[in-house]
Amino acid sequence: GQVNEVKKSFPFIERADYIVGVIDGEKLCDKKTRNSIITEIIELVRTFTDANLIMDNCIFQVVFSKYDKLSETEKFEEIVEKAKKIIRGRLEDVFATIEFYMVAAMPSVTDEFKVGYGLDLLLQAWVKKRICKSSVKIKEPFDSLTEYDRLYYKFLGDFNE
Repeated sequence: GQVNEVKKSFPFIERADYIVGVIDGEKLCDKKTRNSIITEIIELVRTFTDANLIMDNCIFQVVFSKYDKLSETEKFEEIVEKAKKIIRGRLEDVFATIEFYMVAAMPSVTDEFKVGYGLDLLLQAWVKKRICKSSVKIKEPFDSLTEYDRLYYKFLGDFNE
């Protein structure tokens, strides 16, 4: 079923450094749609996991969009924290790192939130070099590795010389 479908449609995901899930802030405000949009994003990621498409060092970035709309909602911090807790609880076994971003790309009122609010942090996260520790440790002695592999593992920080 779905697992075979995602394997066919998204084979490139296993090479991804990041998977970005966008949660519509407006739908998160609405009690009728709140739970379903959180569940949808978790189920989608779980399908990728079941298809073995998510690698160890992949980072999951959750973007709460329309943050300007979300921030107008009563107790919006609680809503966001609860969403984060649910996502962490269901996906922390899949990703070593889960990051959260608040974004208002095109706010209707630009007094409080400038156009592109929060996008700079998200874009910086993609640009800056990340040194991810792989959960797979090297079996061969360091001296027996090629120069290229030595450089690679030094970059990962798996060897201390």
